[in-house]
Amino acid sequence: MKVTLVSHASVVIESHGHRIWTDPWLSGKVFNESWSLFPSAAFDPAMLDGIDYLWISHIHPDHFHIPSLSSLPPEFKARVTVLFQDNHPDRVFGVLEKCGYKNFQVLPHRKRIPLDERTSVYCYSAGTLDSCLGVIEPEGALFNINDSRLNATDCRRVKSDVGRIDTVLSQFSLAVYNGFQPRESHLRRGAAAMLEQIFANHAALGAKVTIPFASLMRFSLADNRYMNAFANRPREVWEYAGARDLGVAILYPGDTYDSSASCESAPALAKYDAVYKTIDQFPYDTPAAVPLQPIEHEFHEMVRHLHEKYPALILRMLRAVVVKLPDLDKTVAFSISADSFAEVGPSQAPDIIMCSQALHFCFFRPYGLQTLSSSAQHTVTRNLVNWRIHRALFAMNNAQAYGRLKYLLNSENRNFFARRLRAVVRYTDLTRARVRFPDSYRSKSRAD
Repeated sequence: MKVTLVSHASVVIESHGHRIWTDPWLSGKVFNESWSLFPSAAFDPAMLDGIDYLWISHIHPDHFHIPSLSSLPPEFKARVTVLFQDNHPDRVFGVLEKCGYKNFQVLPHRKRIPLDERTSVYCYSAGTLDSCLGVIEPEGALFNINDSRLNATDCRRVKSDVGRIDTVLSQFSLAVYNGFQPRESHLRRGAAAMLEQIFANHAALGAKVTIPFASLMRFSLADNRYMNAFANRPREVWEYAGARDLGVAILYPGDTYDSSASCESAPALAKYDAVYKTIDQFPYDTPAAVPLQPIEHEFHEMVRHLHEKYPALILRMLRAVVVKLPDLDKTVAFSISADSFAEVGPSQAPDIIMCSQALHFCFFRPYGLQTLSSSAQHTVTRNLVNWRIHRALFAMNNAQAYGRLKYLLNSENRNFFARRLRAVVRYTDLTRARVRFPDSYRSKSRAD
């Protein structure tokens, strides 16, 4: 089996003549224009001729990147088969059909789907959104964990279903920050936990080699560039694995890993070392300020929708939120239950600090508030419980899991709450494998 890295979470997997391209993101920014590819994609249009299948892991824009998918040639869209998990596939396929794609296949959870007598694909849905891809052949299997958070129970199930797993692909660095304080300690712990998670899964799956990917991006706004100082880099993954005699293959965009041959990671590491030295030389955009009037307009539009979909009993759980907008030098307070939005005096202590464009985006898009965690554009200073309740309501609304009686028993609600319950069990599972992480890594920060 061969794996060629294109960018971020995008690879081409080749097995007995079948080629599966995963999660194309080729250019442009994602998450409210806050992430950029780093390094750039190694994309040659000639590679499209050999692609049979296109797998989308989940609907986050760094994986389901509609501009990249739309830009591909019509003949490719007419020929390739799109694979997606059995988690509202009609929504994804509907969007892609409008882009010109013709062929679609749903991958059921924990089922092998033969591509021919030698190669099968396997999907493992994790949590409410993510999914993993297995590519299985008689010689062994590759398992693409991607962004999924797998515990020890998940890994046992995957091994039972798939058999021997030779190669694992896994995210290796920070992708979210919820704005909690103190910032430095939260981010250091988060980066350390990511490396622990990679190699806990590596051990639990019995893998020979892990290929770190799906973190090949940089935070590219003036108000989130601080995140780059805490992100794990490929060399740190390499050193962590080497100190524990764990197999790792480092690929740079354009590199190919062949499971039947040895892999030399030194050239890729040298390229990463060189490109990371330039990370501060790239432009870091400052979001354009948005006046209060359009922010207030979108707020009232959103509140009208929420009052239609959720009973007053739920909305009364939400207390007012005070937001400081440094780019406007203003502070506002909004209340969803009271449908009020007003400027308050600067002496009012804020609950949240963010730029005006980010607050506007929160109200303008159903997924806007959730995007804050990925874009790392906010700081939570107080009243954390109230903010978490807001986040939960916005997540339900984005999933179309509405609270009024006429919606409670529909399929959207049932599926949402069932998946949410499974996610809670997964993330609190005390059987999750753990690898000891040295104190020297836990306490590190990066100044360069």
